[in-house]
Amino acid sequence: MAQTIVNPLNSSRFIDVTESFETVAYPYGAFSKTGLYTVEPVTQRTVIADVTMTDYGKMSGFNSVRERDADRTAKTVQKAVTFAIPHMKLVESITYENFEGRVANFNGLTDAERAITINDETLDRLERMSLTMTQNHEYMAVEAAKGVLRDPRDGTAYLDMVANLGVVRLTETLDLTSSTLDILAWAVALKTKIQRANKVSPVVPVVDIVVTNADLQAISTHASIAPLRANLITGTGRAGLALAQDLLYSETSLTAHGVSQVFDLGNGVRFITYPNVFTRQDGTNVEVTTDGKGFTVLRGVRGLYKAVAAPAPYFSQLGAKGSETYAWRTPIQHDQHFEVGLESSVAYYMTQPELSVDVTITK
Repeated sequence: MAQTIVNPLNSSRFIDVTESFETVAYPYGAFSKTGLYTVEPVTQRTVIADVTMTDYGKMSGFNSVRERDADRTAKTVQKAVTFAIPHMKLVESITYENFEGRVANFNGLTDAERAITINDETLDRLERMSLTMTQNHEYMAVEAAKGVLRDPRDGTAYLDMVANLGVVRLTETLDLTSSTLDILAWAVALKTKIQRANKVSPVVPVVDIVVTNADLQAISTHASIAPLRANLITGTGRAGLALAQDLLYSETSLTAHGVSQVFDLGNGVRFITYPNVFTRQDGTNVEVTTDGKGFTVLRGVRGLYKAVAAPAPYFSQLGAKGSETYAWRTPIQHDQHFEVGLESSVAYYMTQPELSVDVTITK
């Protein structure tokens, strides 16, 4: 959500874009807008992430009351990962030509009418800019859910949590050509494997497996699924989600933020498709998934997906807590134009990137 800040170029002028951000119908957001990541505002641009490297605990035994002895919990081992929060800045100019033919007599307007005219054009421009920034955020959130934060410009690795923590991503193969494959049993085994590898909590409410449309079609028509398909789509799985519409990771929320299909197996595992395409500055397109490959996203696991937001790089923001997005506008310059800016300093990362299972699908 955008935050109102005083324009650093002119302290007497500022713009509030919070309302406009709330009303934009974003085409992206299944990862960055549905509560998957916990966003923490910080006051500095360089942060230290403390990641727990030990399991969530061990049992203790009976103790002697007479001797007043006691057990201690297992020592927690943490690894510190230091990184600088990346910065993104969009600036566009609004010129005389943008108003030509729309305003009969600018000098004849009152100050309030001029402000409305300027603000209308500013908000229109910010809506277009916000779609670009939202795409940046979503791309970073998607790639971070695979263990590596990447630069939206060219996809280069910026923060590789897999390498930094010295872990290896879990892998799994879904062989649809096998005559003995039971997808329901496979899904239960996968979820159990993830729960046992989780160092924070053994509870994983929902495991989403992101796949392509073609792979989902092959999965949903597999021999072990076909007889149950109608019941899965209209039965307990769908009904269970209907009872949880207030949850951010419900099917309704995912669909509203770009997810095309949700195939719920009814056992806490869902296959989802996210066909949105990211477009880089050079015009090249990036797909979220490729045929034959999928990855897991764990919904409802505390502390697994995190994001940090730094303050804008201006004197007025020194020592202030950051926000996901900042917007500002300059006064009219040289009686000809003014600039609108949109900035963001957010880093997404996983504390246990090994839990992003690399799924190979053969068909």
